[in-house]
Amino acid sequence: MEITEAAIMDAGEHASKALKETLKRGQCIVVTKGNAYFGIIDERSILGSTVDLNKVPCANICIKAPQLLEDAQVQDACKAFFSGHYKALPVTKEGKVLGIVTRKSVLDALKVQGYLTGRKVSDAMSTPAVSIDITSSVGQARAMLMKHNIRRLAVTAEGKVAGVLSMYDLAKPKIFGKQRPSLMQEKINTDLQPVSSFMQAQAETVEADKPLYVAAEKMLTAGVSSLIVVDAQKAPAGMLSSRDLFETVITEQKQEKVFISGLTDEEKERYPEIFGECEAALGKLSRGAAVRYLSVHVKRTGAQYYVRGRLAARKLFVANASDWKLNVAIGQLMNELVKMVRKEKPQKMHARPEKEE
Repeated sequence: MEITEAAIMDAGEHASKALKETLKRGQCIVVTKGNAYFGIIDERSILGSTVDLNKVPCANICIKAPQLLEDAQVQDACKAFFSGHYKALPVTKEGKVLGIVTRKSVLDALKVQGYLTGRKVSDAMSTPAVSIDITSSVGQARAMLMKHNIRRLAVTAEGKVAGVLSMYDLAKPKIFGKQRPSLMQEKINTDLQPVSSFMQAQAETVEADKPLYVAAEKMLTAGVSSLIVVDAQKAPAGMLSSRDLFETVITEQKQEKVFISGLTDEEKERYPEIFGECEAALGKLSRGAAVRYLSVHVKRTGAQYYVRGRLAARKLFVANASDWKLNVAIGQLMNELVKMVRKEKPQKMHARPEKEE
């Protein structure tokens, strides 16, 4: 993995300056306090802020992202990037910032060093694909993103992929401080606009039967963090993200079955409680379920918690839940995943063998 130069700002500097640097560089800003690593500012932290960036210091909006040590290995980087949605993470030595490692360099290392060999896109992708018709409104798209606790939607026209719409696409007016040119002439309620006004028409796709390293190559070439998985008719069949690739690596390298990400520093105190509830739910499943691992990602929006789980067993099960209380959201998620696995198992157990000709 390549360590590149980091753009560093002091925690006391104005956040508006960090915004300009982030947009200029296309990478995160590393924030230091007393010359020691303090956090990062990227598009995600800017989108999540509810304050005037001209009036607050960097310390108020930076994210306490994980840091990589100077001698970190590829597996260490995968674990760090899997813990959240980061484009780059700082590399430190005794608290001092040496530079950054980008998500792109980690993906390249996975491909070159053979970590993705022997697996197909279908082994790691999330299904079913969550899509929205190109004639739908932005308001409908926001509702779908929130309901499914996802960051992007496949946009379709007559059933085929026509583009992709992400949370970042919808938030661009906030980042740039203005509406897109087509919407600047008059004051229009954004939620009433068609998704075609905000989507990216160039959607990167991949087939489910392709090797995972091919998917990584596509992400690297196009400079994207996810691909829409399509079927033979070019209809969306699933989604594959860089975090799914990182998940594949860390779950193969470790003996644990439960992986939890997205917790803030304060929420990490509840890790044992969440871990215990996840393990208790897995204990309800028989050995025949053949559970390989469970990954749970936690996201807090305002006062509400959104959790997303991926349970790898005989197939990959994906579920979402939300609540004002984290333990309630986790409980709902685990109940849903257990229900999905149990529902799938009888179908396979009682399936009649095909008659020989």
